Amino acid sequence: MDSIIEAIEEWLRGLLVSGIMNNLNNTFNSVNTQVGEIATEIGTTPASFSPAVFNMIKNLSENVIMPIAGNTSDFHSLLRAYTAGHQP
Repeated sequence: MDSIIEAIEEWLRGLLVSGIMNNLNNTFNSVNTQVGEIATEIGTTPASFSPAVFNMIKNLSENVIMPIAGNTSDFHSLLRAYTAGHQP
C-alpha cells in the first residue's frame, strides 16, 4: 500500500514540477520578447518614429521659433544702440 501512495506522490510531484517549469519558461520567453521589442522602439530615431510629426516640429523650429529669436536679438541690438546714443 505504501508503494502505491509513493508512486502517486511521485507522479503528482512530476506533474507539478513540469507544469511549474513550463509556466516559468513561458514567462521568461514572454519577458525576453517584450524586452527586445522595447529595445527596438527605444532605438528608433524621432524621424523614423513619426515622420509627419517630426517634420512638422522641424518646420516650426526653422520657420517660426528661429525667426522670432533672431528678431528678439535684433531688437536688443537696436535698443542698446539707441540707449548708447542718448545717455546724459
